[in-house]
Formats: sequence, structure tokens, C-alpha cells
Amino acid sequence: MAMEKDDNIIKRAFVAAAIPLGVLIIAFVARLSMLQGHALRQLAPANNDFAGAVAQGIGPNQQHTLQVYGKDFSLSSVKYFDNTWALISVIPKNVSTDKATIILNKVDGMYRVVLGPGTAFPTVVLNELPLDLGQYLVNQGVIYEPTN
Repeated sequence: MAMEKDDNIIKRAFVAAAIPLGVLIIAFVARLSMLQGHALRQLAPANNDFAGAVAQGIGPNQQHTLQVYGKDFSLSSVKYFDNTWALISVIPKNVSTDKATIILNKVDGMYRVVLGPGTAFPTVVLNELPLDLGQYLVNQGVIYEPTN
């Protein structure tokens, strides 16, 4: 009689351990089938964080469609000012021109183009920019005094 109780306890312990193990095996097999046999897939690198905002700031290309990062333009540098402003140098790919400057401001967690693209800007824009960003533009020689 004691032997039967021991056998029942062992059977219950086995069943108690087998159920979580079975669930784990089923989850693993389901994961493999969803990944089609590949343990991990390598994702392609994301486009530059500013590519969408810059494409909208540049405007449409010659085919009247939104310009594409890497195809129509590339970004050569990004400089940050006051944690909410970014100055980006844009290099066009399909036209022969100087690199352009675009200035973005972060509003509600998203960067939006507020100035540019352009190779030079009138002094009046300095009134709307943080002092350090304005001084940087002056030092880079992209601010001019308009002649009226």
C-alpha cells in the first residue's frame, strides 16, 4: 500500500513537471515555425533619423515625388544646439550644386524643418534662432546682409 502511494506521488510529480516542459517545447517549435527555421533575422539598418523631415523640407524631385534618402540626397553632418535644434548638411545626389543647410526644431518630440534648405540665409533669421546656433551660422559664413 505504501508502495502505491509512492508511485502515485512520483506520477503526479512527473506530470507536474511535464506540463510546463511541454508548453516550453510547443512555444519553441511555434517560434521556429514563425521564423521559418531561422533562429534570428538580421534587420536592414534604418534610414537616418532625420531623413523623412529633410525629404519633406527639400520638396519633390523632378518626378514630382518625395525625395528619397540615399537615392536623391545624403546627410553629411548633424550638429545639435540647445537639445531641441539640429543643423544638417544635405548633399544632393542627382544635381550638381553645393551642399545645403537645413535647420530643424524639435516640437512635441518630432523634428520639423524651420529653415532651409539653402546655402545662405538673411540676417533676419537670427532673430528666431538660439544664440549659439545663430553664431555658428555666422561663423560658417552662411548669413548675409540683404541689399534692398
